[in-house]
Amino acid sequence: MFLSRYNKFIFSVFSETNDCLILTIYLNRTGKTYDAFLHAHCSKINSAGNHLTSFVFKTELEVIDITSRVITFSKGKMIFMDDSLKADFNSDMVMFYLNYTWCHGTEKPFEFLAKETGEITVPAWDSYNFKCVVKGNFISPNISSEFKVATGSLDLLRSEVIPEKVHGLLWTRLHNKDLDLAYSLVFNGSTRLHSKLSIQYGNKQEEFTDVEYKINKEIKSPRSGLKYPGNVNLIARNDNCQISVNLRDQKEIVASVLSAESNFFGKLAKTISGMSSRIPRALKLQAIVDVTIHDNSSHNEFKGINSISEYINVAKVPGN
Repeated sequence: MFLSRYNKFIFSVFSETNDCLILTIYLNRTGKTYDAFLHAHCSKINSAGNHLTSFVFKTELEVIDITSRVITFSKGKMIFMDDSLKADFNSDMVMFYLNYTWCHGTEKPFEFLAKETGEITVPAWDSYNFKCVVKGNFISPNISSEFKVATGSLDLLRSEVIPEKVHGLLWTRLHNKDLDLAYSLVFNGSTRLHSKLSIQYGNKQEEFTDVEYKINKEIKSPRSGLKYPGNVNLIARNDNCQISVNLRDQKEIVASVLSAESNFFGKLAKTISGMSSRIPRALKLQAIVDVTIHDNSSHNEFKGINSISEYINVAKVPGN
C-alpha cells in the first residue's frame, strides 16, 4: 500500500434519517513509523436544514501494522477490498462499523492505493468514488445510528511535503438524489494551482483541474478567531462541460486548534519543515450550495443543497 508522509482519510456518511457522520483518520509518518489520530463528528439536520452537532470524539491511535490491503490500529482497522472498504473502531466511548460498497465502475480504493505515484510535493486530494452505499452502525453515549442504504464517500488528502507557500485548504462534499460533488481548494497566495473538483450527475462523471474561485466574504470564528470563507463562487471547466458553484451562508460547526489537542498534532507541527512558527487549525463547516452544469447537450441547475466542509488554515503564531 502506498502512503505518503502526510495522509488524511475523510469518511462521510449521509444517512436515511438525516444524520451526517464525518470520520477523519490522520496517518503521518515520522521516521519509519506512522502516528495516527481519529476525529469523529456527528450531526443531525433539523427541519430548517441546519446541521446540529450531536457528538464529537477525538483520540490518538497506535498503528500496529500496514500491509497491502489492511491498516491495523490499536482500536480498529481499515480493510481495502477490490470493490469495497471496511472500517471498524471500538473504544470505551465510540464504536463504529462501516462497509462502503462502490456503486460505479470508477477506480477502486485498493487499485488506487497500490499505485506508486512518486513523491507528492504539494497537497494532493483524491476522491475515490461518488455515492457509495454504506451499511453499518455508529454508537456513542450521545447518539447511535444504523446505516442500511446510506450515501457515503471516501476522500484522501496526502502529501510528502507541505510547502511554506500553502496556507490553507478547503474541502467540500455535497450529495442529493441527483448530484454528487466534491472539491478541494488549495490556498497558496497568488497562484491557484492544485485545486480539484469532481462531479457525478446522471450516468456522467467528470473531473476538473482547471478551477477558478473567488472568496466573496470571510467570517471570523467567535470561538477560535480564525477567518474562514463564508461565500465562495467557483467555476470548473474541462473539454466536456463547465460547472458553476455558489457556496453561501457557510457556518461553523466545530473548531479545533489541532496542534494543541494532542501529542500527535504537536509532533506534526514540529516535523513540517519551515513551519515551526505556524499552527494548523481546522474548522468543520456547513453551507448551502447552488450548482449549475453546462455541457454540450444540456443545462441543469440544482438549488439549496446542504454541504459539509473542512477548512484548514496554517496561521502564524503572534510575534513570529
